[in-house]
Amino acid sequence: MAQSSVHLQLQFNFRWILLANHAEPVQGLIQRFLRRRLIQSQLLAKSRDGALERVVEWIPRCWVHLNKFLETHNSADVTIGPRWFLQVPADSTCSQIWFTDLWNNTWGPYLRASALWKTSAMGRSYVMDHIHLSLGSRQCL
Repeated sequence: MAQSSVHLQLQFNFRWILLANHAEPVQGLIQRFLRRRLIQSQLLAKSRDGALERVVEWIPRCWVHLNKFLETHNSADVTIGPRWFLQVPADSTCSQIWFTDLWNNTWGPYLRASALWKTSAMGRSYVMDHIHLSLGSRQCL
């Protein structure tokens, strides 16, 4: 990797630009993308969807919360990028199902493994029972 990046820099005047998840332009990417998608779906439907508006407000907060957890329990280098959230369906019911599946099959195990890896590396015993994130009154594990 290091050798190929040096080759790119020398031969093609190529430069890497590192963007952190907790700084602009990445930090606001999810909110901007979802807000644009919400407006587009409301224009097509010619009506407002309050439930989808709440989802659009909640998803970026959830992303920040997940990354704060990872930074606290592991490292600032181990975070979840915005690409996962760009796939959220533009329907409130489908988005809840999408999030629950993603949480149960991807993020939940990843967060647990990340937290357990750091604590086992530090020599402490740590058991993370459950992380609850609520979307309205529904609990997603």
